[in-house]
Amino acid sequence: MNKGIYRLLVILAFSIAGCVFLITPAIAEGQHLERIHIESSETERTEQVIVAELAGKVKQDVIAKTFKSVNSGLEDYAAAKFSEYVMEAAAEFQVDPFIIASILIKESTVKYKARSHMGAYGLMQINWKVHRDNIRKAFSDISTLSDLIQPRNNIFVGTYIFSCYLDSSSGNVKRALARYLGKSSRNYNSTVFKYHGKMVKGYTSMMEVMLKRELGETESA
Repeated sequence: MNKGIYRLLVILAFSIAGCVFLITPAIAEGQHLERIHIESSETERTEQVIVAELAGKVKQDVIAKTFKSVNSGLEDYAAAKFSEYVMEAAAEFQVDPFIIASILIKESTVKYKARSHMGAYGLMQINWKVHRDNIRKAFSDISTLSDLIQPRNNIFVGTYIFSCYLDSSSGNVKRALARYLGKSSRNYNSTVFKYHGKMVKGYTSMMEVMLKRELGETESA
């Protein structure tokens, strides 16, 4: 078997195996192909760079497409920006971007002006009255409800809150989701996990195609 193809299959095997996080208490980030260890030869380092660059782009694209599938009225530009904000926030607070995107979908169906009867606002449905003191402490540029409703701010705040719940729940995703929602809900969890699985599957498939193309081009160069 071609050595480059063999390495590719190893990368993809680790990726697919890491996607099944629901049976463990902590979020498995194994689908992040850029974290796979690759030996230090020059060729393999090149492959590592390729994987890292592709991974971020593919994740963002998969999230944007999923947002569009949920909210057909969402403009392409908005879907791309929301996806970009999710990637930024997930990196900032070290959370799986697909779980954040899935929470966003469940909370607001990707409508940035969404407001609940309980006083939750925006894409991530943040309750301003409950969280405003902590939000002001954590984010110096968010001091009013108007600030919170802005899509980037809302996604960052929601990701921050979920990351805090995840930490205090020892990485248990279901407990963190229950705290985010304010109660345990099978329906809520089911929806979040459904979209998470959908994005992981789309990401893995797209990465497989792109890695074969990119690594094939690298080896033939």
